[in-house]
Amino acid sequence: MSKLAKLNQFKRYLQNNAGSIAPIFAAAAVPFFLVAGAAIDMTRVSREQVTFFNSVDSAALAIAADDRAAVTSLTPSEKSTRIELLKQDAIAYIQENYSKDTFRNKETDIDVTLDIDGTGVKMTASAEFPTTFMSLVGVNSVKLGAETEVKFGMRPIELVMVLDTSGTMTEMAGSKSKIEGVRTAGKELLDTLYAGTVTSKPNNEDLRVAVVPFAGAVKLDTAGFGYDASWIDTAGNNPLSKLNFNHMTTAETNADTAAGRPLSNDTPAEWNNFYAWSQMKKPSGVPYAWNGCVEARKHGAGENAYHLNDTPPGAAADTRFPAYFNPDTYGGITATTTSSGASTTSTSGYSYIPAGPTTATSGNECAGLTATECPSSGAPNATGNLRRQENYKKYLGTTVTLPANETSPLTSTNIKFAQYVGPWGGCAINKIVPLTHNRKKVEDEVVALRAHGITVIPEGLAWGLRVLSPTEPFSQAEGHGITPTAAIAPLKGPRWQKVMVMMTDGNNIVNEGGFVPNNSGYSAYGFVRESTTTGMNRFNSTDTNVTDDTLDTNMLAVCQSIKDQEIELYVTAFGTNISTTMQNNLKLCATNPTTHYKLNTTDSQLKEFFLSIGKNVLSKSVYVAK
Repeated sequence: MSKLAKLNQFKRYLQNNAGSIAPIFAAAAVPFFLVAGAAIDMTRVSREQVTFFNSVDSAALAIAADDRAAVTSLTPSEKSTRIELLKQDAIAYIQENYSKDTFRNKETDIDVTLDIDGTGVKMTASAEFPTTFMSLVGVNSVKLGAETEVKFGMRPIELVMVLDTSGTMTEMAGSKSKIEGVRTAGKELLDTLYAGTVTSKPNNEDLRVAVVPFAGAVKLDTAGFGYDASWIDTAGNNPLSKLNFNHMTTAETNADTAAGRPLSNDTPAEWNNFYAWSQMKKPSGVPYAWNGCVEARKHGAGENAYHLNDTPPGAAADTRFPAYFNPDTYGGITATTTSSGASTTSTSGYSYIPAGPTTATSGNECAGLTATECPSSGAPNATGNLRRQENYKKYLGTTVTLPANETSPLTSTNIKFAQYVGPWGGCAINKIVPLTHNRKKVEDEVVALRAHGITVIPEGLAWGLRVLSPTEPFSQAEGHGITPTAAIAPLKGPRWQKVMVMMTDGNNIVNEGGFVPNNSGYSAYGFVRESTTTGMNRFNSTDTNVTDDTLDTNMLAVCQSIKDQEIELYVTAFGTNISTTMQNNLKLCATNPTTHYKLNTTDSQLKEFFLSIGKNVLSKSVYVAK
C-alpha cells in the first residue's frame, strides 16, 4: 500500500471514531476541573488568611493602644462592659481594614473573642470565607481563623509630684482637710501607676517617681540620696546669702551717714545664711545645723534667670543656692499712727528673739547695740529698727525653740504665728525626694505631708524641673532592689516620658500681714525690702504692690520652660480660695488647659483627678510588643 493510501485510511479512522472520544474526554475533564477549581479556591483562602490575620493583628494593636484598655482599676461589671465595647470596635476595625467585598454579611461573618488584663490583649477572631468552585460540591465556605496576643510594654516614666504644703492646707475641702486630701490623692496616683499597693507593687524598673513639697521654699534632704554640699553657697560668696546681715543699701547708708552713725556694715565677713544657723542653740544646748531649706538664686534674664531654670550649680557663686534663713524681725516695738481720728498700730511681723536692754550680751535683739541703734519706740520702718533686725550678735549662743508645727500639725490657732517664726519659718516641712525606684520612700513622704508656710509656686515648679533634669542638682535616679542606680534620662529624650503633676491651693502671696518694714513675709525670695549693693533682689523690685504679680509672672515663665523641655505638665487648683486670675494662670501653665488642668474643690474630686492622671500617663506610656 502506497504512503498516500495509508494516510487516507488513517483519516477515515479518525472520522469514524470522533463521536466516542468526546464523551470520554468530557467525563475525564470534570474531576480535573474540580481539582483545578479547588486549587484556585485554596489559593484564595491562603491569601485571604494572611490578609485576615494581618487585619486581626492590627485590630489587637489598636485596642491595646486605646486608653480604655486600662481596665485593671475597674470593677468586674465595669470591666465586662468595657471589653464588650472594645470588642465591637475590634470587629469594626477588622471590617474596615479587611477587603470590603469579601463578606456577604459583615455584621455576622466576623466573630471576635477579646480578653484584656494588666499584661496585655488577647484576641481570637474567625470569619467564613465564601468559596467559588468548591461550592459545586457543597463546600460553600472555609473558616478563616486568627489568634494574636499583644503584650503591654511601658515607655519608662519619670514623674514628679510638686505639692503645695502651705499653711492654708489645714483648711477643710470636702470630708477632709486639704493636706489629708493630698495625701490620699498622691497615694491614689501611685497605686494607679504601679497597678497595685506598695506591698504588692513596691518597685517597677520602668517607673521613677519624685516628690517636691513646697511652701515659701523647699527643703533638701542633706542626708538623702544624691545630695551634694557643693550645690549650696556655704561660704557666702553669693551676695544673696548676706542680705540678712548687710545693712548697706544706698538708702540705709545715706541715712546712717546723715544721722552721724557709724556705717552698719560691721558684720564679720564669715556671716551668711549658712553660717548663722550654727551660731544658735537648740534647747538641748547643741548648736543648730542648717536644715536643708534653700532660697532662690538671683533674678536674671534668659540663661541667667537662675531662680527659674535648671542651670547646674557650679564655680560661679550666682549658680549656687543660698541656704535659707528667716531672720528674727525686731520685736517689742509698736508705733501708733493717727489719721482722721483713727489709730492704727503696726508691728514688724514675727520675732523669735526677745527685745531687751542694750547692756545684754546675748539672747536679745539689742545685744551689742546702742540705745540709738536699738530704740524702744518709734516708727517700725526706722533705720535703727532695721539695724536691730540685722544685728548678728543677737544670734550668738541664743536658744531658739522649734515651733509647734515641727513636732505636731498646725491648728487654726497657731498657724499664723508658727509659719513665720524661726530661721526655718516659711519653708516646707517635708523634704524633696528625688527620682527613685523605691516607691515606699515616695509614699512615706506623701502620707507624712504637713502644712506650713506661705505660697511661692514658681519655686516649687523650678525644683520640679531640676528634679527631672539630668544635670545637677540630682543627676542620678536612685535604684531599688535589683534595679540599679542610673543617670536621669535626658530632657526631650525619645525613650523616657517626663511628667510633672503640680497642685496648689492658693495664690502666690508673700505680702499679707503686718510686715513693716520688710514689705513681705520671708520666703525663698527673701524680703521684698532687701536689695543687694550691686542690684535688685529676686523680686526685681522693693514695691510690695508688685511682688505677687512678679511671682505670677515667674510661675508662667517656669511653666513655659517645663513645657519647652517636653515635660507633660498636669496642674490642679485645690479648694475654694483661688482667685479667678490665678485659675486662668494655672490653666496657661498646664500642657493643655482642657485635659491637663482642673479645679478640684473637694478631696474626693482631687483623688479622682489624680486617678485620671495616672491612667492618662499609663495609656500614653504603653507600647505593644508581639
